Amino acid sequence: MSEILTPWAARCDRSPMDTIARDELFSEAILFKWPASEVPVSARLVCGPCEVAVLVRNGALLGALGSGSHALDASAIPFLSLATDPGSQSIRCEIYFVTTAMVPLRLGGATQLRDSGSGIVAQVRIAGEALVRVVEPGRLGMAALPITAEPDSAPQWIRGMVLNQLIDTLGVLAQTKASVLDLVGAPQNVATEAESALGATLGAYGIEVSIPSVLLSIDEETEARLRSGAQASQPVAGILQPLAAGTRVLVQWTDGNWHPASIGGYQEGWYAVVWVNGVSAWVPTHVVRPA
Repeated sequence: MSEILTPWAARCDRSPMDTIARDELFSEAILFKWPASEVPVSARLVCGPCEVAVLVRNGALLGALGSGSHALDASAIPFLSLATDPGSQSIRCEIYFVTTAMVPLRLGGATQLRDSGSGIVAQVRIAGEALVRVVEPGRLGMAALPITAEPDSAPQWIRGMVLNQLIDTLGVLAQTKASVLDLVGAPQNVATEAESALGATLGAYGIEVSIPSVLLSIDEETEARLRSGAQASQPVAGILQPLAAGTRVLVQWTDGNWHPASIGGYQEGWYAVVWVNGVSAWVPTHVVRPA
């Protein structure tokens, strides 16, 4: 997925190189990458409470350091010898600060489901909260490069994964087990099914997720039609298909605003979008709507 350059890295570059620590502006970010890939052996690495520093070199995990202040000295931390350059007296590796505390993420999105009995297509709104905790920081650190264009992009990425799984679960259940009204009336059953699937997908990144609260709703007119047993007046072809390449859309970015773009491609619940300035990015489907 494409990375988008942001000004925070320049700010971090002005930090003293003898202290390696999370930038205070991103104290609550799940994942924070130290911008320099080379640090002096005289530096000290500082981890706060409920935080682990993961050190990665050439895609391989070197090791992890927990809360406290650590002198980056290979004689005290043996795994650093694998990354120490004797000539320049520097340590060459990527450093990721990972929060291990429970982090709440608000959920919000929508999907379209075809009711199996009536054929009516209903837009189902999704709202709720997920609780996220990194249980294996090393796995998230090793997987971090493709998902962290910004320090706050990990929550956006995780939120997208959770919402896409809820949407996928709704689609499967609507086709195999339940009507739209049944699904809307039992949201926690949907959440339980989604949690089970997320255990495998996000578990691969060392992330544990629970969905203690979820609300599914449809508009009153659609609900009345479904309860009356009315049939769809005509089939709605292709409404559940991904948007075609070149389609003009609006995309909700991390600033909360909707920005114009066009579809560049689609893969497994993610759209490649192209902004008006030509820069591209991958975003989850729930933040994309037709312009």
